[in-house]
Amino acid sequence: MYCTLVADALILPSVILFRLDKLLKAKGWSDYRLAQESGVDAAVIGKYRKNEKKEPSLYVINLLCATLGCDVGDLMEYVPDKSKPKLSARSKKR
Repeated sequence: MYCTLVADALILPSVILFRLDKLLKAKGWSDYRLAQESGVDAAVIGKYRKNEKKEPSLYVINLLCATLGCDVGDLMEYVPDKSKPKLSARSKKR
């Protein structure tokens, strides 16, 4: 398996990355402020911000989106594995 290091975060092929850092910067908020506003522990927020959360919680994602006033797509980004061959329309029908 190939891995890539991007902005001090280990990225595995086909992963979902959290953009929490960008959202917090845009609002001028700290992890602590988001924790106070959302009720999510600051340590948990730190793990999401650093993309260290291996099994994200839908409950926490809901709280973060509601607190930040954003959609799930604003909070998370899918990064596809570019080394995998894409299936053609013909092979998908089989």
